[in-house]
Amino acid sequence: MYTKIKRESSEKETQKNLKTLLNIVNNSSCYRCFLGTSGQDLDFFRKLKENTKVNLVWNGNLKKGILGFLLGFIPDRIGIVEFLKPIDEVFFEDTLYDCGPSTVSIVIMKDQDKIQNFIKSFRITIAFCIFFSVFYILVLWIFAQFAGRGENGNAETVTLNGKVVGAANVGQMFTSDVYFWGRPSSAGDGYDATSSAGSNKGPTNEEYLAEVEARVDSFLVHHPYLSREDVPAEMVTASGSGLDPNITPACAYVQVKRVAEARGMSEDEVKAIVDQAVEKPLLGMFGTAKVNVLKLNVALDEANK
Repeated sequence: MYTKIKRESSEKETQKNLKTLLNIVNNSSCYRCFLGTSGQDLDFFRKLKENTKVNLVWNGNLKKGILGFLLGFIPDRIGIVEFLKPIDEVFFEDTLYDCGPSTVSIVIMKDQDKIQNFIKSFRITIAFCIFFSVFYILVLWIFAQFAGRGENGNAETVTLNGKVVGAANVGQMFTSDVYFWGRPSSAGDGYDATSSAGSNKGPTNEEYLAEVEARVDSFLVHHPYLSREDVPAEMVTASGSGLDPNITPACAYVQVKRVAEARGMSEDEVKAIVDQAVEKPLLGMFGTAKVNVLKLNVALDEANK
């Protein structure tokens, strides 16, 4: 049972309410009376603590440290006291009027309420566990059915001649001159989805710089028509995940001549395939233009049968 006593109420009404509350508590062995107040002076609680008619359950300043910064809207001091039975009506009323705020909260609690409160808390805990472990995941799954590009919310797969050759959102390693290459990968032995990671080496790391130089040299061997300055940085540096399936259109266009010569196609034919594979930014403003390497190579195989 919970009630509030307001100082603005008439004295007659206040005394009537107090008397009713005290009769409930004093005449029953299972009821206890608690007073919760806020904004009061610490000396008030110290005086109560010395009084044998009350038990100071808790008092504190919630505005200390980081917690105080986050809870800047609450009163400085908050406290809870329990009135010991038999409760003296005069003492009880004096305490209410001395505690500071114009409104105080009085809670009349049964001892059995502790068990009931525990059961309620347990039920709430179970309800939230079920919600976040079942319904929340269910909501995400339902959303995926409509938002995912793949069938039934699964990963989008890429097929060639009726066979699945990979997932569109996970890169693959291509080293042959007849295919477009993706970015280097530091995930395992290369594009290993179980070991997704970057190189974890800083831009001044000597070992890393030597590795990048080696990649530049290797790229130039297969693209002799490029100068060292023309090599795109992303073609010699790994992505953060090591699984990036996309490259920029610029990285695709610098490979057109090499792929065309390896396949016996004209550069214009290969460039036209790249043009069709370029994915524009969402709504023309979100993200950057990109080319999915796997889709591009599949389109190349289909056009060059």
